[in-house]
Amino acid sequence: MKIELKNSLSRSRKGFALLIIMFVLGVSMMTLGSFMYRTQVMADLNHRNNQFRRNMSAAEGATEKVLASMIRDFKVSGPTSVDNRLNDYKLMVPDLNDSGVWTNFVVYDAQGLSGHIDVTKTQSAVYKPLSSKFSGLSGYVSTYEVRAFATEPLSLHPDLKAGVLQEIELTQIPAFQFAIFYNKLMEYTYTADFTINGRVHGNADIYTGSIEDLTFNGDVTSVGMNEEKAWLGFSLSQFTGTVSFGAKKETGAAALNVPISPDASSEGVREIIEMPPPGENPQSWKGQQRMYNKAELVVRVTDAGPMVMVKNSLDEYATQIPEEQVEAFIDTSVTFTDQREGKMVKATEIDISQFISWASTNTYVISKLGGGNPPNIMYVSDERTVTSSQLPAVRLVNGEQLPSRGLTIATRNPLYVKGNYNQPDPSKLNTTDTSNTKPAALISDALTVLSSNWDDSKSHINFRARPAAPTTINAAVMTGNVETAPGATPLNGYSGGVGNLTRLLEDWNAGGSRKRLTMNGSIIAMFESEIATQQFRWPGYYYFAPERDFNLDPNFSTEGGLPPGTPQVISVVRKSWTQAVSH
Repeated sequence: MKIELKNSLSRSRKGFALLIIMFVLGVSMMTLGSFMYRTQVMADLNHRNNQFRRNMSAAEGATEKVLASMIRDFKVSGPTSVDNRLNDYKLMVPDLNDSGVWTNFVVYDAQGLSGHIDVTKTQSAVYKPLSSKFSGLSGYVSTYEVRAFATEPLSLHPDLKAGVLQEIELTQIPAFQFAIFYNKLMEYTYTADFTINGRVHGNADIYTGSIEDLTFNGDVTSVGMNEEKAWLGFSLSQFTGTVSFGAKKETGAAALNVPISPDASSEGVREIIEMPPPGENPQSWKGQQRMYNKAELVVRVTDAGPMVMVKNSLDEYATQIPEEQVEAFIDTSVTFTDQREGKMVKATEIDISQFISWASTNTYVISKLGGGNPPNIMYVSDERTVTSSQLPAVRLVNGEQLPSRGLTIATRNPLYVKGNYNQPDPSKLNTTDTSNTKPAALISDALTVLSSNWDDSKSHINFRARPAAPTTINAAVMTGNVETAPGATPLNGYSGGVGNLTRLLEDWNAGGSRKRLTMNGSIIAMFESEIATQQFRWPGYYYFAPERDFNLDPNFSTEGGLPPGTPQVISVVRKSWTQAVSH
């Protein structure tokens, strides 16, 4: 009996062990199955995620192809061209001509139509404050949305779709909102104490080293460097002035181009002041940028005399005014010497006071523009034959009061302004008060300010016989520059810097009392001078420097306060990038 009990207990233990083994084996198999299932699920999820990312990249690539075309068209042909091609953009789906990778993808629009992309204009051009990198400025903004979806049909998940929505703003910014804007090198190497209130931009480098203090109270952006640089034969230790930035300082910024020249070249931008070529449509994008086409009064002076035409802005049909009717405000017999250029100036002189009176009663002007609407943009071109010792130019006199609609004077010639300009109230001369001024701009090959003391008969003798009087110019300035020459020194080949972009020919320090030159407006150097090309020379050769008081005119911050025909620079702002959802 004892033997049977022992065998029974042994069989019982073996069976229990077998149960435990089977249980453990079952649990292991379940664990393995769960792990394998989880691995399969994770692999599938990873595959779906990778495919979704590939689809998202394909959708983004599709939108980028359209955006690249839109941006190129905007820069070359303007916003109207973009609007006219919206249906074309919808068909610009990437294909094998772009890359072999596109054989794997199908691109859809939001309605599921393959081979199509959604391109929508969501806001027509409206003048409004700008955000982002252009905060503090306003511009004409058009907004567009580009949306695309993509799938990979031959993948494990052919129905998996991803979409991208991009929103961009095509922006036109009036250039005269900038206190200072240079298309090429902007220099402050030699300047008296200079405080700049307003935004500053350079499409190249900005050299800020100075022998006196230099203060920027607004944002300063540059495409290239913005720093004190040892050059002109000087070391940094000799630039003893303190350079202060009271707001943002940014380098590596995007270039802001005048759309007449998408590449921002000086030669291209200068087209803004040149005569249009035969056959150019003034309504074309390039034609719209020319001051000649914008003008309501065109004055062309040839050896045969002045030819004056009145027209509507951007209208190629002009009415010629008889020569005898314009003699009241145009004088082509004026001559004087410019000692910087070393030439005798043959000037077409425009008497602004007489022009206002003439325009208010001239029947040709009234017939074309209506009563009470004197021309607000005048283009002047002196095309007379000159010798190598003569300089064809334009001079403005008696410009204290401007026409009711404001006045922009544009010329391809050098421009001289004699006396105070655009300030009818003597009590506000030599101040920043522009509350009673009119919108005004001076656009030219080169700009020279002559004070009210200027005497043509003394223009050829020593400049100390030409004492200057305090002078106020209330106008935006866009003019040419003679850039610093290679290997220049302060006394030879220097551009004169920002402070000397406006040229002078008088002794502004006569009697040891420095006279003030007040300029309320905007200073823009977009191209090089091609007619008045002599290099700046240090004070003591043909002038002594004034006390300069340069300020951004606050009127330019409003659309109605901008000068007539204000040139614009363009930019593209990528407003948003989001994952798109189909309808």
